[in-house]
Amino acid sequence: MSRGLSPQSAAFFNQRLKMIPQLAGLKNRLQEDPLPWDLRFVVKKFLLGKQSLLDMFAGNADFLNYLPNLPPRVAFVDRLPADAPEQVWNVKDARVRVKHSNGDCLLPFPDISFDLVINRNGRYEIGEVRRVLTPGGVFITQQIGGMNALDLCASLGGLVKITGRNLVQNVAAFARAGLRLADCGESLGKQRFYRIDDVLYYIKHVPLLTECFDANISKQELAVLETVMERQGYFDCISHRYFLAVEKPRS
Repeated sequence: MSRGLSPQSAAFFNQRLKMIPQLAGLKNRLQEDPLPWDLRFVVKKFLLGKQSLLDMFAGNADFLNYLPNLPPRVAFVDRLPADAPEQVWNVKDARVRVKHSNGDCLLPFPDISFDLVINRNGRYEIGEVRRVLTPGGVFITQQIGGMNALDLCASLGGLVKITGRNLVQNVAAFARAGLRLADCGESLGKQRFYRIDDVLYYIKHVPLLTECFDANISKQELAVLETVMERQGYFDCISHRYFLAVEKPRS
């Protein structure tokens, strides 16, 4: 679990980010190499013939809005407060049942509830996923890998623990729980920043990166990085993503 920003680092970010233009999310702040897969197509492939679907811990239901022909029973669960404004969830299909999770990774559903469970960059507990899957049900997740922005962290004088945040180790963990690999992919690409403010925004909003940032240590490195970006015109770092689809045995 990420320990988050120290009070000194949080104060630094709060002061600096006040001056950053408000853009809509990370996608407007960097350029990323395209992934060799499209998660929508992966999900559509496994969605065929399914009668129930759960989208878990994604922050909002945007992904569901891009899926045609949703099954008869669809649910969306997250840790946002139960009284959060409806627009936060962005649920556009009236059939989608929204649920609030009180536990860290606990799913508020009975055993054997869903034919397909999807997760994008959210936390999950393998036992909980297995519990709510029907026999023959499939779990699909896409995650940020442990080597993501590792070179950015090194440039700022820190290092992120990468153990376990890769495809092979996660496939092995699901196999130990009795779930069979049905599809997978892993990509090491590039992400490019053009402004130091966008680097700061990225660090603050990607939890894995907050572990490597200490305002007391990194201020000088940030100043040097800003000079490099002004001279070079950009800064590139590693983009690490992987996805996997695993199936629960039918018997």
